[in-house]
Amino acid sequence: MNVEDFTVEVRDGDLVRRGQLLPEDLSSALFVPTMNDVGVWNLTLPHLTIDDRGRASEHELCRILRTPGSGIVLTGPGGVHLSGPTESPHFVQSKQFPNGQWDILGVSDMHVIDDDVAYGDPATYDLNAQATANDTRSALAETLIRQYVNANIGPGAVSQRRIAKLTLASDSGRGPVRKKSPRFQPLLELAQEILVGTNLVMDVVQVGTLLELRFRQQADLTGPIRFDYENGQLERSEYSNSVPALTEIIVAGQEVGTARKMRRRSVSTPWGRRRVRFLDQRHTDDNAELDAAGDEALAEAAGEQTAFQIVPSLDLDLRLGVDYQLGDLVTVVIAGEEVPAPISSTPIKFGTQAVTVGATVGTPRGKTWEDLIDARQQGLARRLSNLERSM
Repeated sequence: MNVEDFTVEVRDGDLVRRGQLLPEDLSSALFVPTMNDVGVWNLTLPHLTIDDRGRASEHELCRILRTPGSGIVLTGPGGVHLSGPTESPHFVQSKQFPNGQWDILGVSDMHVIDDDVAYGDPATYDLNAQATANDTRSALAETLIRQYVNANIGPGAVSQRRIAKLTLASDSGRGPVRKKSPRFQPLLELAQEILVGTNLVMDVVQVGTLLELRFRQQADLTGPIRFDYENGQLERSEYSNSVPALTEIIVAGQEVGTARKMRRRSVSTPWGRRRVRFLDQRHTDDNAELDAAGDEALAEAAGEQTAFQIVPSLDLDLRLGVDYQLGDLVTVVIAGEEVPAPISSTPIKFGTQAVTVGATVGTPRGKTWEDLIDARQQGLARRLSNLERSM
């Protein structure tokens, strides 16, 4: 894709767009929108700019961008692909860069979901006056996520937790019915659990001077879009697969000892392994909720073991935001085998002449041994957190 296909604007702490970065400012910029998760971005800007008369002055947009609360808005075909705040400006000055330059790291606006938790009683700010231990709700997946976001950090939240600039797009009532009973569970983790097994793609992006939580349905493009190295549609592809971390889970509900309710959930795999774990869900005694928790854990553990990474051919006549979007289901040909998988991230790398759009297909975890260890450590941390919240 061409540099002209995208614009990168700098916003201030009030989400007011203050200016557009020039192509030379973006020569090494990288933006990584990520499906149902927090994306990241990175760009390098000079500390000073030199005008036609050789006079040096501070790079104004760089100055704004390294101010706490500022950020960027990346717009391309199809609309906003990523928006989000600066997290870490880093200054470097050396013989190679005598005027200095700033390496600026940031995240996507999905961070607002990741930054908070779902309270047992979101209507009460005083932790010592919480009327309910768990916030139990049941609704269609899209509606349920909206309810939890609205009650905890959205327009319906108490003033101390309300994010003033956060709005919710209209509810289309999509997805299967889900039931949840969170107690101080990370809000993004809760939303991701609700999204398991659906075709919904969730994001938070800047619209005007506000942030909007929005949903759309994943498009099934497995027929028209087939990424294949042999016919020139792929510049590069990688694939890895390993034994699932979990094939059977015992889900425990309320009560104690032999009176405690137990549910078993399992999946079959071609690996010939049976890997069993225990999941504590003592906050609920509802069979449907216990089964759903087990199914979500199985889906997550299986997904962490497989990963694709592809770079579509530069000659491929497909454009991000026009022919496909983040989260859409496509076909990738790996070693002669056709595999349907969602596009889970779309790294957008700027160069001096063109923009390279890559894709991570399937789960972004599991490509290396380090990735597997990191994924399992994160899973352990989540399980310990779940246990602590239920005590």
